[in-house]
Amino acid sequence: MSSQERLLVDAIASRAVDDPTLRAGIVSSMLVGLVVGRGVVGVPTLAGADRETLVALVGPAVQAVLTPSAPAPAATAPDGGRTGR
Repeated sequence: MSSQERLLVDAIASRAVDDPTLRAGIVSSMLVGLVVGRGVVGVPTLAGADRETLVALVGPAVQAVLTPSAPAPAATAPDGGRTGR
């Protein structure tokens, strides 16, 4: 685990949420995807957006992952829970 990820996990864990390591990984992958899309791949809409707009759009999604207001629904199998049929 990187030092940045450890800091994020520790910050999340201090809020007493479930699965802080998973939440840190999800947020990290969201942000890496944004950076890659904007800076490496050069997706035109991302590359052309100003930083404040991106923060305003992505910030609430990051906050929702880090500090959920309601319990997450139980995960189900892609076939609706009918695995093996």
